[in-house]
Amino acid sequence: MTRFLRLFVYAALIAAASAIGAQAQTPDATPATKEQAVAMVQRAVAFLKAQGPEKGYAEIDNKSGQFVQGDLYIAVVGLDGTLLAYGAGGQRIGENLIDFKDADGKAFVKERVELAKQEPSFWQS
Repeated sequence: MTRFLRLFVYAALIAAASAIGAQAQTPDATPATKEQAVAMVQRAVAFLKAQGPEKGYAEIDNKSGQFVQGDLYIAVVGLDGTLLAYGAGGQRIGENLIDFKDADGKAFVKERVELAKQEPSFWQS
């Protein structure tokens, strides 16, 4: 699998994690399912393959676009931990997030990057 495609497989994890994190912010909304997250990532990968990163990232960044639905959105993080596209808001695009930690102190970005380097497809809760 090319580095470009592996990068977008990694986006599946971010999309699913984003859905889980956003649920806490929108308790009245029906949370997205794993299947919905995977389907959105598949659509994003197809779009990126057809349109290329420049147009693809712009569409992912569009809060009103096809890759933001309820509490589910796509984020693309490079294998070095740099945020390349983010459907929840562009304020951190270009930043390296490799050392970000969740509420439990887990370096989740670093862990996901390592998994993405080892596996063509994976799920992380």
